[in-house]
Amino acid sequence: MENVKALCFDVFGTVTDWYSSVIREGEKISARTGMAVNWGEFVKKWRDDGYIAALIRIASGEMEITPTATIHKDKLLLLLDEYGIHGLSDEEIDDFNLA
Repeated sequence: MENVKALCFDVFGTVTDWYSSVIREGEKISARTGMAVNWGEFVKKWRDDGYIAALIRIASGEMEITPTATIHKDKLLLLLDEYGIHGLSDEEIDDFNLA
């Protein structure tokens, strides 16, 4: 392996544990606001119906290549409304999106 210059691999969800960190952030929101939310369900919808669905649309040419943070935030805003989670500041939403 002396000629190897780089090793490339997917780290999103492979090396990092996105689900647990986002669930923890959601639980912090519940603790602050008193809102009861099934964060496991919320995060699964966020990932599957947001990110994964967007990747499929991008791969098919139906959607332009879009930064992951934008894909996540767009779906997050929809889910916050769907789950009746209101009153979060823009900063709280941005922090949650980057969890």
